[in-house]
Amino acid sequence: MLEVVCAIILREHEILLCQRAPGQHLAGSWEFPGGKV
Repeated sequence: MLEVVCAIILREHEILLCQRAPGQHLAGSWEFPGGKV
């Protein structure tokens, strides 16, 4: 089983998103920051 986490950071009505780097799978896609546990 793969366990993952995700964080949604909300500050002053703004949400933190990350854009996948060129050369990565799904490059240019926007996502919430997260990772494997």
